Amino acid sequence: MEGLPADQGFDARPTIGALYAGSLASVALSAVLAIQTLLYFMFFSADNIRFKGIVGWVWASDTAHTISVAVAIWQYGVLNFSQPQYLLDIAPALSATVALTGITTLNSNVFYGWRIHRMSKGNLKLTIPIGLLAVTRIVMVIFLSVEMILCETWALISLRFKPMLVAALGISAATDIMLAATRYFFLRELKQGYMGVPEMVDAVVIFTINDGLLTCTIVVAAIICFALMPQNYIWVGIYLTLSKLYSNSILVTLNLRNWYRHKNRPYLGPQIDYDARMRRRTGAQTPTEDYHGKGTGSFIGGRAESSRADDDDVESVEVHVNQRVDYTVRVLPVGYEFEGMGRPGGRSGVRADYPPRPSR
Repeated sequence: MEGLPADQGFDARPTIGALYAGSLASVALSAVLAIQTLLYFMFFSADNIRFKGIVGWVWASDTAHTISVAVAIWQYGVLNFSQPQYLLDIAPALSATVALTGITTLNSNVFYGWRIHRMSKGNLKLTIPIGLLAVTRIVMVIFLSVEMILCETWALISLRFKPMLVAALGISAATDIMLAATRYFFLRELKQGYMGVPEMVDAVVIFTINDGLLTCTIVVAAIICFALMPQNYIWVGIYLTLSKLYSNSILVTLNLRNWYRHKNRPYLGPQIDYDARMRRRTGAQTPTEDYHGKGTGSFIGGRAESSRADDDDVESVEVHVNQRVDYTVRVLPVGYEFEGMGRPGGRSGVRADYPPRPSR
């Protein structure tokens, strides 16, 4: 990477400019993730602790990535503002950014791999290759991060480890394609078998395709830019956004449950809205009845009195009711799970088991 003094025509646009652009996009996507995290804990407070732990870890790793990006920009653009030759070196914070990108990518791969494992009823022929690709990539990324710290310059890294860097990015793209294709296959099977939820399945199918194509496109763009223009930071700027896309993908998938849950609920007018607000303010609770005629002890417009942990294997339906005006009842098919994640949790309605659980 060539670094020339400003009076000899040094062009900052493809170097420090690309880093600035990538960091701005990265911070913007991190803000989107923070909003999604807040929405998740607002709407899915009754979710299993497992999902809450996943969301917390995704947010924490994303925050660490954002901090490392900011420190790297500070090292390149502020501490060494008048030293263009420093662009030939690898800032320590940038090495940390590469490692954290590998971790966030692993988060996404494990999350979707686990869901595919659930949807495929434990088909190891699908999940083992996905797991091997994910582990191979994280090992390569951690190794490259350590070597970036030891080598200190891009020239040395490019000379010694360019094939490995391209291979790591290629494995990432291959994993994205495999995950998206497998999820698409099972979602199409779900739509054909359960005609009661076509809109929800269509929405998840569209998101799955777009998500896989987007991350794969970003990875391929980074590979092309690195192969054709290794002397600048355009590929690094593109790479900085990759971690955010993976993290946002997980949160969008979880929050998509709430979109479907409320999509077809009719607007009941200002009086009903006022009554709901008053019930929330006063803490009033009105029991509702499930399909078996038993009081559930739950209420709409506030938190349920108690919520049990989700049993992902229980045949279930979700019913939306109101104490004064009946909503349109949305019945999920028997055995339905939201892409391998079990029943949606939260406070948007009253759950009932239908048919009753078999005795064990």
